[in-house]
Amino acid sequence: MDSKSVSYRRQRAKGLLKLGAAVDIFEASNLHATARLAFQDEKATTVCIDLSHLEKLDLTAIQILLALRNDLRASGRAFESEGMSPEIKERLDKLGISMN
Repeated sequence: MDSKSVSYRRQRAKGLLKLGAAVDIFEASNLHATARLAFQDEKATTVCIDLSHLEKLDLTAIQILLALRNDLRASGRAFESEGMSPEIKERLDKLGISMN
């Protein structure tokens, strides 16, 4: 996987948004467009964020992911995350942010 990639696909009723190694201000536009695609995919009752390749996540990306989570929940759909490294979890915990 390219270190700067963001992708989305759906398998049955579950959408999977995969993040590359670095998701920062330079990838914000791509992440935003892909998050919108995931939200607009009404066949996905759950959208799962795959963080297993993620090494760097900046505040811009965090804001986009939290907006996606809030929009999904407001529309009665589920948001999940998987594969979060201990380092990313620790950073988010310090900011008081949960990705679930």
